[in-house]
Amino acid sequence: AHASAAAGAEADALAAQARIALKAAADRAVALGAHDQAVAFLEQALTVTADPSEKGEILERASESASAAARFESADEFAKRAVDLYRQLGNRPDIARATAKLGSARLWGSQTNAAVEVLEPAAAEFDDLWPKPEVVDLNGYLAAAYLFTDRVSDCLAVADRVLEIAEHQDLTEVLAQTLLTKGAALASLGRVREGTGAIRVGEDLAREAGLTTLQLRGILQRTYWELEADTVRALEGMREGLALARRVGDRRATLRLTNNVGFSEFIVGQWDEGLSTLEEPLREDVEWTTRAAITGNALVIRAFRGEPVTSELAELERLLGDTPDPNIVVNLLDAQGSQAFASGRLTEARSIWHRMISIDSGAGPAYYYQTARAALWDRDPEGARMDLASLDATGVHGRVIETRRATIRAGLAALEGHTAESVAGYREAIRAWHDLGLANDEAFSALDMAILLGPSVPEVGPPAASAREFFLRVGGRPFLERLDAAMGGAPVAEPAAEPAGEPRPIPVAKDVSATS
Repeated sequence: AHASAAAGAEADALAAQARIALKAAADRAVALGAHDQAVAFLEQALTVTADPSEKGEILERASESASAAARFESADEFAKRAVDLYRQLGNRPDIARATAKLGSARLWGSQTNAAVEVLEPAAAEFDDLWPKPEVVDLNGYLAAAYLFTDRVSDCLAVADRVLEIAEHQDLTEVLAQTLLTKGAALASLGRVREGTGAIRVGEDLAREAGLTTLQLRGILQRTYWELEADTVRALEGMREGLALARRVGDRRATLRLTNNVGFSEFIVGQWDEGLSTLEEPLREDVEWTTRAAITGNALVIRAFRGEPVTSELAELERLLGDTPDPNIVVNLLDAQGSQAFASGRLTEARSIWHRMISIDSGAGPAYYYQTARAALWDRDPEGARMDLASLDATGVHGRVIETRRATIRAGLAALEGHTAESVAGYREAIRAWHDLGLANDEAFSALDMAILLGPSVPEVGPPAASAREFFLRVGGRPFLERLDAAMGGAPVAEPAAEPAGEPRPIPVAKDVSATS
């Protein structure tokens, strides 16, 4: 009706009615978790909105829904348009608020360096408005951007400043979000129990206030760090979070949690399930940063199964180009390191994983264990000692970490000729891995034992037999071959399951040049 009405009072009245209807429809769509539909309604509302301030508000809402729908490029564009519009109006608090939304869209889209590029100068520009809520919120996002670019000291400094004001002004959303950020920062420094405690408080605040997006972010961060203490429980928490994300229609959290669930299934020894979980979203239309992260994890599993992934890794590396964003680079490096490790290129694997840790210090507790194993298999005790010392230096503790340390020490004892000490160490480590429900680590520790002690040590036989059954079941051909060679060169038996057939292609990220 508005489109066919003549310019004037009638058209203006129809436009006002259309705006009200379209914004209400967007609200209903958001409530139902239909964020793509909400964006469509808001885009229509923009066509019947003349007032610049109201346009800015609609653009902000469109950015939020596009981000929730994992349409990060669209979210970025909506937020930039809102910032530009507010700058024309000269309303500085509005500029700060819209810039915070732009930073949020980039953080969820794994464009963390790009988030710093807009948030850092904006925080300086609007510091004279401190402590207006819009500026406090902006600084909360800056703290998160510092965290995800591994600038942990800067993160904590900004977070503490934000938390004081957020508490005193009762800014619940800012308070909850920044507690999540600070908790993750503390955990990355090895203060995992303290950090996860802060994350839990932030998550509880978000839940009580009905801030589901923040609640999901809390679940993502808490379960990531709980992997180091109780991997099986962390996986259960991820699955609960995934169910919540799907129920409320938050696609970005759904994709993140799907990625975490799939890789954690692999970690606990469910290789088929993990690969299936990861492949499911790759059949959908997902943006290149998300696709790159999921593809990287899927290629890790396929490399461990001995599937040919060289061409896919090369293509993924080419498509990612020279992007400096750590959240994207680490997924490629992990896949490359895993391929090198599974192929027996142990020095190369250590080098790649060390580079990965240098970019993402939070990976240290898990990957110093991996690099130490590669050194042990390469009969490089000095390298393994260095990796163990680096693992100790993370300051992280918990049942999983302590069992990793025990496993490395048992390997060092084997290389040093202390057979009885090594056997006792491996016996305790394998029992601990079994009790933790970590079949992967149980099998790989038995493989360590076979490689480093050999079949002449009677105690090697039973765990090696169990490991062989495991690698047969999960299709870990490279490690089955290595185990058989270590145990005297017995021929590799074919798995009892149906043949794997041709390697399953996993689509990689779209060309980075196509993104803006």
